[in-house]
Amino acid sequence: MHNGQIALTDEERNLLAIIGFRTHVRHDELRAACQANKEPILALWKSLSERNAVPAVRLRYWNDPDYNKDDRASHREIF
Repeated sequence: MHNGQIALTDEERNLLAIIGFRTHVRHDELRAACQANKEPILALWKSLSERNAVPAVRLRYWNDPDYNKDDRASHREIF
């Protein structure tokens, strides 16, 4: 672990490896890409949450609107 990375278990690394992180998806492929990522993303998040692997300050950045100076909503709410 370095540069603030969260240490992952072997199972979490396997989930991460199957999540597609393509930044450019054609509009007609978007729904399929989202569906393909849905289960592994949820499983990864569940695992990280259950073992409290995400530092509180990172959760606050995601959940707290005060951490998003450009908007009155949290990053989670915008997502």
